[in-house]
Amino acid sequence: MIKIIQMARHYRKKPSEIVNINDPYLAYCFDECAFAIESEAITDKGDYNWKKIRFKDDEEAKQKTTNQSLIDFINKH
Repeated sequence: MIKIIQMARHYRKKPSEIVNINDPYLAYCFDECAFAIESEAITDKGDYNWKKIRFKDDEEAKQKTTNQSLIDFINKH
């Protein structure tokens, strides 16, 4: 998801446009999730620190490598 957000910023497009989501409501939901993730990564100085949104426990991060970890993160935040 981070790569999609970065590509969207680079190409000045919505994340849903990058992954070609045609359904308007689904596109809105996807963009909203991308916005929430991006907002978590911004520091007080306005810089991006993508490590802020990664799992705090490295062992947990190594074990969670499925899409379920992304779903859990989105539901949490």
